[in-house]
Amino acid sequence: MIEKNVPIPPKAKPGRPAKYKFDEMVVGDSFRAKAMYQTLYVAVRRFVAKTDNADKKFVIRPSGKEHVRVWREA
Repeated sequence: MIEKNVPIPPKAKPGRPAKYKFDEMVVGDSFRAKAMYQTLYVAVRRFVAKTDNADKKFVIRPSGKEHVRVWREA
């Protein structure tokens, strides 16, 4: 059966989905993750470099023995 006026769905973004939602954070937001400091540091650097968000600043600090907290600073 032929159907008319069925919209074409948008293309899926290439690659895997982001693990951390840096793009959704506003100044003052933070999240706690069970990850190593270096892992999150690299994730933040890649996000800033790939998305041209050089104006966004993040702070990463240990939060307990096995967790790290990330804040959006600017």
